[in-house]
Amino acid sequence: MVFIPVTLIFVAYAFFSYMYWYVENLEEWNPYISDGQYFAYYKMAGNRIRSLTAEEYRVMSLYYARAFSSHWPVFHLLAVAALIGDPTEQPIEAACQ
Repeated sequence: MVFIPVTLIFVAYAFFSYMYWYVENLEEWNPYISDGQYFAYYKMAGNRIRSLTAEEYRVMSLYYARAFSSHWPVFHLLAVAALIGDPTEQPIEAACQ
């Protein structure tokens, strides 16, 4: 069955992509804007806050979006699987005869 290996590939991609973009590149900092100034906060160590330049904010925002969109292929695959159904099922017409 092809569905299982494809599912595992997408799940592995979602996990490792999240780990790469959020944990490695962002180092778990979350960018935000307050009063026109750029900041990043880190929840894990007592809500530390640091200021950012506009370029750092732009890059961190892109990394943040990439980290949280990495799980989308898994949900698309689940939707396709739900629409396709069980490939071993017989069609309804064949089951009624």
